[in-house]
Amino acid sequence: MAFHDKKSVTAMEHHATAGSPTQELAPGFMPKGVNDEPYGPFAIAGADHLYSGGAQKVRAISNDVAMGTFRPG
Repeated sequence: MAFHDKKSVTAMEHHATAGSPTQELAPGFMPKGVNDEPYGPFAIAGADHLYSGGAQKVRAISNDVAMGTFRPG
């Protein structure tokens, strides 16, 4: 997180990892991120929160342990 001199949030970077139902059930429907890599939007649905706080960057990371242990979704 980044703060300005009044200690309010001005930016946030969020790394979210989860098993992805879309990756398991319909990988062709996964949208591509700014890095041109597909990601599971439903796996990180809560990352785009309702609070204001300046710029926000969300990085979606597939959880290989979850994907290999159980079938998400």
